[in-house]
Amino acid sequence: MNPNKVFTFAINKLSTDLKPELIYHSVFHTLDVYRTVEKLAKSEKLNKTDSDIVKTAALMHDIGFISQYKDHEEVSAEFARKHLPDFEYTSEEIELVASIIMKTKLPQNAVTLTEKILCDADLDYLGRPDFFIISHKLRLEWEKTGIQKLRLKEWYQMQYKFLSEHRFFTQSSIKLREKTKQKNIAEIKVLLDL
Repeated sequence: MNPNKVFTFAINKLSTDLKPELIYHSVFHTLDVYRTVEKLAKSEKLNKTDSDIVKTAALMHDIGFISQYKDHEEVSAEFARKHLPDFEYTSEEIELVASIIMKTKLPQNAVTLTEKILCDADLDYLGRPDFFIISHKLRLEWEKTGIQKLRLKEWYQMQYKFLSEHRFFTQSSIKLREKTKQKNIAEIKVLLDL
């Protein structure tokens, strides 16, 4: 298993092949998720093998966006199955990576610690001060890709529902992000005059 070479391969692939209208699901999102996975893996005391597995899943979790938007997780998992043998991953390691990727599909239903770490990292921004900036990148992406065009009030209503129903899985994310997520919910309530 060679996660360092996978890092170079995946980031280069995302940098060159993602469509420019993917403003939220860009290479920067993948790098953000990867860095958060590194921190959570350390905080949750993952062993090196599990840490390398979940970091690999982070690098490949959105690579399916290169070819399609809907059900991109399935494409990402298949991409991992196709390319990870080139980086000395065993079939068991590859299936672990693929299954962790699939857990990022909404609504998330993570069970194992590695799944919980990737799911928390993927939605880490919900509990950060830059939530509103990142959220509007997603809104603009939906508009540019034809997914959905929403008025600002409709967007905030959707965000309020999503944040209110969301739960972080790991103790590290709960400790680090839940308080700010609640502040973000409170700000949306003010914006919606709730």
